[in-house]
Amino acid sequence: MVDIDISPQDWGRQSSGLRSTAAQVEQIATATSGTLPGNPFGSCFTPVFSGSYQELVGQLNTFNASLGQLLDSTAQTLDNSAASFIELEDNISQNFMSLLSKLGNGGQ
Repeated sequence: MVDIDISPQDWGRQSSGLRSTAAQVEQIATATSGTLPGNPFGSCFTPVFSGSYQELVGQLNTFNASLGQLLDSTAQTLDNSAASFIELEDNISQNFMSLLSKLGNGGQ
């Protein structure tokens, strides 16, 4: 059986990894621009294949940009969840200490 760690510190590490992956995915999207300049398929076939190739590159760039944004958004959600978890944990601790204090003073 595997233990699931729910510590906010782990969420931060995962968030950092997602941001790194997002940057790499977005870099792939920009790396494809300018590929195959001139007549990459020869003078006879470039007019035939070039339009389809450019459309494919455009779709790939759009997909990679969307994926990068999704990964960034997921990383932000992890960061927000970690912050909320820490805040909730602090509130529970404060309320518990207040309750103990009241019980120790005879409920006054």
